[in-house]
Amino acid sequence: MAGKSIQFEQITFVGPDKERVVAFTEGVNVICGASDTGKSFLAEALDFMVGGSTLKEIPERVPYASARLKLNFGADDQWLLQRSLAGGHFDARSLNGDAEGAAIRLKQQHAHGRTDNISGFLLDKIGLLNKRILKSKSKATTVSLSFRNLARLVIVQEGEIQSSQSPFLTGQFIGKTSEIATVKLLLTGIDDSAIVSTIVEEPDNARQLLLIDEILSDLSSEISDLGHEKSELIDQANRLQATIDEQREGLRTVQAELDGKIERRQELYVECAGYRRRQVEIGELLARFDLLETHYGVDKERLIAIQESGSLFAHVTQAPCPLCGAMPDAQHAAGDCEGDVDAVVNAANAEIAKIDQLLVELRQTVVDLRDERDVFYRRRLRPDAYH
Repeated sequence: MAGKSIQFEQITFVGPDKERVVAFTEGVNVICGASDTGKSFLAEALDFMVGGSTLKEIPERVPYASARLKLNFGADDQWLLQRSLAGGHFDARSLNGDAEGAAIRLKQQHAHGRTDNISGFLLDKIGLLNKRILKSKSKATTVSLSFRNLARLVIVQEGEIQSSQSPFLTGQFIGKTSEIATVKLLLTGIDDSAIVSTIVEEPDNARQLLLIDEILSDLSSEISDLGHEKSELIDQANRLQATIDEQREGLRTVQAELDGKIERRQELYVECAGYRRRQVEIGELLARFDLLETHYGVDKERLIAIQESGSLFAHVTQAPCPLCGAMPDAQHAAGDCEGDVDAVVNAANAEIAKIDQLLVELRQTVVDLRDERDVFYRRRLRPDAYH
């Protein structure tokens, strides 16, 4: 397949006090030497710098904290990858032009179609981003192409060279289909995106279990394609749950406050209804008391007239009788008149005094009722100011 290539230029192990550089030449590089001189560790370090998950602990590694891998994808496209030897994400920096570009953070976990991870970044550089390879012939399922599928073709260990089978194959049965599909993609440039999955249902439990395993495997592959690590998802889920619990507690507090306000509203409604009924009663009483005061006034005026007439009759003999109306010449002062003027006048005075006392009490009652009505009116305007 005609396409872009990837070339390692050098790897540098960086420590606080020293650095160690291993340079490579253009083309195929063969690392040879005596046993225990670091050949395997160097191959593992290169694999680690293009997406491997861990790097073996050896005494010679202790003085170094990180590694830098300089590589190019052509004469005009050079990059520097840096990563802690403890693992984690990558920092990628362009070496194109006179000045170095800003560092780009790349995740370690592969994500299909995305270039914010080391696998997608490298695949994009060699023109293989968004490719899929066959995973199972029987189920016609595919999986996203990762640079991990190509890494073993870039870095070949001693044992793979000595093996009788092709270094393209790991020897594991479950991965053979994907490995052959990767080689086919490199040779032809055609991936397996066009394959449509055909899963045939089988009645026996064994087939169903195989189907479930296949589905779980596909789901795991899709999750891997999303580019999120399990620990990150768990942390995010825990944070979301903590936020949900916090919001739920806040909601309970608000609901309790709302319930209290609804209860208080019901109490105020009942209280206001009582105020309205009492105001109606006070209005009716005031109307009746106004009428009663008018009646008291009329009675008092009548009694005053009787009092004045009786007093006049007692001191002026030549006047019509205020009781029977007899003219002076027809009056029988000796005893023919049945009225006792003095007694009537005294009775009138007593009734006038009684009415005056009733008027005082009535007017005080009216004042008290009006004050009560005013208090109810103010309570209706500001009910909480009186509790």
